[in-house]
Amino acid sequence: MSHLKLWLIRHGETEINCGRWSDKPAETCLTPLGKEQAQKAAQKIIEPPDLLIKSPLIRAKQTADFILNQWPNTLIDTWPIEEFIYLSPSRLHNLSKLAKRRDVEEYWQKNDPYYCDGKDAESFADFLKRVKQFHHQIIQQQGFVIVIGHGQFLKAFQFGLSHGFNVSPEWMSLFRQTETANPLKNGEIVRLNLSNLLDFKSLNQS
Repeated sequence: MSHLKLWLIRHGETEINCGRWSDKPAETCLTPLGKEQAQKAAQKIIEPPDLLIKSPLIRAKQTADFILNQWPNTLIDTWPIEEFIYLSPSRLHNLSKLAKRRDVEEYWQKNDPYYCDGKDAESFADFLKRVKQFHHQIIQQQGFVIVIGHGQFLKAFQFGLSHGFNVSPEWMSLFRQTETANPLKNGEIVRLNLSNLLDFKSLNQS
């Protein structure tokens, strides 16, 4: 079986990461610090990637551009690995910051993977289905592959490597505890080495 070296990179800091609310989170852009983080991540790539996979969101494209500036001949593809939007941005639009925070807490306390908050939101079950599909597709790749994605999505992928990808309230609860205790930082790189379909080992993080 072919060897896969996989790097997962979270996009650089965005306006939303700074606490600015947006009812169009897919359109948020990198801040000056986020661009610095993306540049530093790109500088750690000292060999040409065989494939660069990015989320369709603007912040992932902006982060990927720093890598493409360094390795312009890299093959690039867009996969449906956008971030998990579990509360409806349009519903939250007129709520206070305190009310938004309360809704976030209530969502995770409810712990219902099949609940969907609106047409512009996604259930946890559908989110995990995308993560599972990503796992199915990524293990078929070979060579040096870089993925530019989002904190919760990439964390769910890592969590699934040791806990499986079958949705349940227990999975959802444990994931939330793990993700909030150790979130992926903006610009952080997770290096994974896949030698076969079942043997994923985390080499190191930077």
